[in-house]
Amino acid sequence: MQTFATRRRRVDVPRFLLSVSFIFLLLLVTFSVAHAALNMYGKFAEAAASNDASQQNLKDLQTQEASVQAQVDALVTPEGQEAQLRQSYGVALPGEGEIQLVQKNDATTAPAASQGGNIFVQILRALFVW
Repeated sequence: MQTFATRRRRVDVPRFLLSVSFIFLLLLVTFSVAHAALNMYGKFAEAAASNDASQQNLKDLQTQEASVQAQVDALVTPEGQEAQLRQSYGVALPGEGEIQLVQKNDATTAPAASQGGNIFVQILRALFVW
């Protein structure tokens, strides 16, 4: 009977080591590329979030610019300057005076129910306020 088993030669060992090292190198390159792709995805997500925040900041600044522009436009006219001076410093033109409104607090305006009287009338007034 013929045997097909061959004896390993010393020449096969370097070839085996070379193939194992090549497979290890391919695995290393594969994991490096996968890691780089995940990092790139993270950077893209961070950039998108930063872009959204900057767009919101831009809208806020444009709103603020419009408000400041309206204030500047109001201060260009003499009426706007006068209104700003009156509001900021409380100045008045000669002959103008300040009017103070004071609410009158009298004991005579107290409700009649608190002055005594019939208890049934007081209960009705408490329940049906008209």
